[in-house]
Amino acid sequence: MKPILFDATFRSGNHFAVALLKKAFPDIKLYWGYKDKHNPESFNFPKEKFNYITSIRKPIDSIASQILLENNNNYNEVIEKYIVFLKSVLNNKEKIHIYSFEDITTKPMKVVKNIALKLNIDFKIVDLDKLIESFKYYNTPSFYAVPTSNQDIIDEENKLVEIKSKLSQKSFANIIKEANELYDNLLIFKIQLPRHSQLLKH
Repeated sequence: MKPILFDATFRSGNHFAVALLKKAFPDIKLYWGYKDKHNPESFNFPKEKFNYITSIRKPIDSIASQILLENNNNYNEVIEKYIVFLKSVLNNKEKIHIYSFEDITTKPMKVVKNIALKLNIDFKIVDLDKLIESFKYYNTPSFYAVPTSNQDIIDEENKLVEIKSKLSQKSFANIIKEANELYDNLLIFKIQLPRHSQLLKH
């Protein structure tokens, strides 16, 4: 069985997705990026080498979250990194299983079952409560590895609103437009999870 290579641009559910895949497919070798995570070169190998999986997230959310995490005032630098990664995904779209950030974080077992179906492999049921519990040490200000309703998010959300407001300024209009167009193009190739249950191997 070919190994799985997962990679995604920053703040797109990476930690959660990798942990989920490790639990669901324990017998399959899993790589998080090629040499390093968030690496645009991760998908440049032949499709025969890996089963490629990625997650895409709305530009404004991914970029603002990364700016907050890094406390990076160079907004253009962060946006450019987002664009470069999504260009790589778009250029290699035929060989990548593309899932949305929303599906991975809100419908994780549906994503697992869909991957198992597409790759014709067995999967294990993941105890999501335990998985999320294991991420608690990540849930510090500016770094939420898993969805949480913790009160601390309120302050973070206020900061994100400020950052998003800055990103909406005219000076960023062209580069944000490019990021949005890339994301919209990739949505066409995003895997649509089935509404109804399918027969799957357990």
